[in-house]
Amino acid sequence: MVPGIRSTPMAAAVLCVAATVALSGCGGGSSGGVDRPASGGGSAGADTDQLVEFAKCLRGQGVDVADPKAGQGLAEWIESTGVDASRLRKSGAMAKCQDKLPPGIKAYATDPAKKDDLLLKFAQCMRKNGVDMPDPKNGRPDFGDVDRDSPEYKTASEKCRKELPGLVR
Repeated sequence: MVPGIRSTPMAAAVLCVAATVALSGCGGGSSGGVDRPASGGGSAGADTDQLVEFAKCLRGQGVDVADPKAGQGLAEWIESTGVDASRLRKSGAMAKCQDKLPPGIKAYATDPAKKDDLLLKFAQCMRKNGVDMPDPKNGRPDFGDVDRDSPEYKTASEKCRKELPGLVR
């Protein structure tokens, strides 16, 4: 196990942000836009399969993580592992394994301007679908008091997952 990778569980928003910031730090820094997959990131099952490959790669780098559950997005999976994504990035495991991430997550992670736009579109979509989700702050999602286990959240996030492909369930 890589020292210092585990930490106490953090708030969902912090983990989501840490994961995306960690991913952003690994991107090649493209000057142009990064195309999202036309499918909106693929099915939840395909995303989960790719996250399982990502988890296997992380374990190969000495990071102790369980496989994601079926239908779990990156944010939920990272939250369930207790992994400190900032330390994960610094350990080098993220850079070595980023090619295993679902295409939608890679597209989201490689362009900071696109990330901000996608976060705002996701929050707007969630509100349109009945979840009182604040706009993102400082390039980070703000889940506020949103109950991510509620039926309303699950329904809205299914409708809005196209805005953040592979990141939310």
